[in-house]
Amino acid sequence: MSLNKSTRNVYEAGFRAFKKFSDLYLFRSMCHTYPPVSEEILIYFVAHCFHFLHVKYSTIKTYLAGIRFAYIKAGFQDPCCFQNGLPYQRLKNILKAVKKSQDNVVKPRLPITAEILRKICNALRLGVFGPYEDLVLETAFCLAFWGFLRCGEFTNQSRTFDHNTDLTIGDIQMNMNDRFFTLLLKRSKTDPFRKGITIKYFATDHDICPVHVMQSLLHTRNDMLAQSQDPLFTTRTGAPLTRSFVIDKLKILLLHLGYNPTLYSGHSFRIGAATTAADAHIPDHMIRTMGRWNSDCYCRYIQTSPKALQEAQQTMALNF
Repeated sequence: MSLNKSTRNVYEAGFRAFKKFSDLYLFRSMCHTYPPVSEEILIYFVAHCFHFLHVKYSTIKTYLAGIRFAYIKAGFQDPCCFQNGLPYQRLKNILKAVKKSQDNVVKPRLPITAEILRKICNALRLGVFGPYEDLVLETAFCLAFWGFLRCGEFTNQSRTFDHNTDLTIGDIQMNMNDRFFTLLLKRSKTDPFRKGITIKYFATDHDICPVHVMQSLLHTRNDMLAQSQDPLFTTRTGAPLTRSFVIDKLKILLLHLGYNPTLYSGHSFRIGAATTAADAHIPDHMIRTMGRWNSDCYCRYIQTSPKALQEAQQTMALNF
């Protein structure tokens, strides 16, 4: 059984930790080079590593691999399995619990509220990254805020673009007579079967208006001879707007405005929209409808008219 030096060192550290654990709690093991081992003993060992040694999940897994390596090398059966070769299920469950508890670290994600969005838009209008990208970012940020969008719903995961799933110019339908436009979301977290979700954006009669800025972007894209199936948002080089690009630019803007960029993420627009709506005393069921949350079953029974959505967005605008 060949192992490189670094792996062998970690495995040996794991086996030493198990030996020390056995010497402490299994007094009869002191005279054994290879202490007694069972599923129950391994579960206690994992708990010992987690609670007393404060060892990470990945290291605990490596320690168990080291124990397994040592026993098999010495001619014993696999100590992490039953005699029929099936792994210990309780041990697996304990490891999953350890992993979940250590991964459950909530990163700070402060809301980009109406006040912060207004500062961002004003900064972009004064010029930051160049006229075209400033307009693209302002439009994307307004689309995200007023539509309660998740970052992945208005950006691409990579530079690869697929008009069947990603936002295109054709996904925007303007209705200037009634002063609104619709956005077709072809993929969304709450739409696993990709049926598509239509979101309406109304004019707010405010300087931070999704209709006005979208109209400006579409005119610019039309001057660039863009087609219906082309990406809605692109960089100045023509590449589709990726999540990493948006986050990088957002952090630059926040730092420029005096905010700590590490406390914000692409999800901050969705959080900020909900926060602003709550501050504007919009009813809970309306916020859930606008944000497409389905945690409360009663929401599906509430019929929300376009007029009510329009009034809700215009009420939010009063908070700017």
